[in-house]
Amino acid sequence: MAVDTLLDNRYAIHDHEPSLGEGGMAVIYAGTDTQTDVEVAAKTLLPAYQGDAHRRARFRNEANVLRAVQNPHVVDLVDVIDGRRGTWIVMERLQGESLRDRLKRQGPAKPDAVAGWLTQVAAGLEEMHRRGYVHLDVTPQNIFLGHDGMVKLIDFGIAQEAYRRPQREGDKLLGTATYISPEHGSGRDVTPAADVYSLGCVVFELLTGKKVFSEHDPSNDATIALRQDSVPELPTSIAPELRLPEWVDTVVAQAIMPNPAERYPSATAFAEAFAEKANPPLLKFSWPRRSKPVVTAGGAPTALIDEPVVRPQVTETVPQRNPSRMGAWLRKEWRNTQRALAMFALMIALILGIPAIGGNAIADFTLGFLPGSDTTVVNGNWNLRASANTASEVQAVVQEGDKVQVTGAPKLVGTDLWWPVESGDTSGWVHDDALKRTWLMNRAAGYVETREDIDSIWNTATGWLPG
Repeated sequence: MAVDTLLDNRYAIHDHEPSLGEGGMAVIYAGTDTQTDVEVAAKTLLPAYQGDAHRRARFRNEANVLRAVQNPHVVDLVDVIDGRRGTWIVMERLQGESLRDRLKRQGPAKPDAVAGWLTQVAAGLEEMHRRGYVHLDVTPQNIFLGHDGMVKLIDFGIAQEAYRRPQREGDKLLGTATYISPEHGSGRDVTPAADVYSLGCVVFELLTGKKVFSEHDPSNDATIALRQDSVPELPTSIAPELRLPEWVDTVVAQAIMPNPAERYPSATAFAEAFAEKANPPLLKFSWPRRSKPVVTAGGAPTALIDEPVVRPQVTETVPQRNPSRMGAWLRKEWRNTQRALAMFALMIALILGIPAIGGNAIADFTLGFLPGSDTTVVNGNWNLRASANTASEVQAVVQEGDKVQVTGAPKLVGTDLWWPVESGDTSGWVHDDALKRTWLMNRAAGYVETREDIDSIWNTATGWLPG
């Protein structure tokens, strides 16, 4: 009976079984942490390269990058073992499939699905770039989609410090030719913009099922030269049968511009631009925000800056209204006006909207916060984040019971809805579950339970109409 290789008296590596995967110079086996009984994946150099000093150095570099870059959207490093049979990188065992396998199995993906994946990959890349590294091999094969929907960046075999020339093996550049940026392909210094380009190529392929410059041999020198000053045929043109929205061309094209300076400034900027189009805000309008008191040099607040300055005039018959009370009255009346306008809009939607947009759209409208409205934090304490995703920087922590003001329209990232809010002097994004339902949203709750019935009834009714 075959026996597992035991690393560091802890990790049982099933190297007598078929591998989980094999690349140009390394192989990955399944394993088990015998202390915790948790499944792991262990990567090591192929036997032919164990004695190659250059490849051993590259392999150690991969371990160092993984140790430095820790993010929910980067595969977790568990341990690095220098054993009798060489160096091993022990990582978390992922359950799911690569985006390459998903593409082969299901074909091109819808923009909203791509938006969710892109947001997660960008978060992993952003952390990498913040640490001073570039991946340089962002491909569908190296993006892993878990069964739980979590996306992780894998295979850091050619990752290196940014703002340096890319690594070579002899006279050959390292990387996957189809996805390398023009500057990578020509051997110039590579920056985070190189990963943005590769990510753009991945998104292009996920949407269309076709590779960038697919009409050319990606390994051909002429094709690499073509990338230096050419933007490929755009998604809607290369796959007209998919009827992709026109905005896809504009958003993706900026990621794959030949000049790095013309691309998005970061992977996150690309992801946010894509998500904003794929999942547009529920509300397009915005209300005026309440002004804050002006603080004088002495520290005492004066009247609100958008209130008229009323000079009290004492008379014997007409009492003057206190300016601060006037301001409070105006704000109260404005909130009443907001509610009235919202209710009016809902009535119009109910009268005219169902035939045009269906029950779901009405529910989406009523299930939102009005920009400029106040609400309360519920369900415990929540992170106030710099952008609408769980990987972004935490600006502050809002506690249950805190008052916050909604400052704009929400963003739908994947299946999660995020709201821009202001808490004191801090602005950021919180998850929809953090905010207490408003009176209008509670009114709509009952409707949500029956909106599918409404659509069904409407579809049946329209079927009776002539023509």
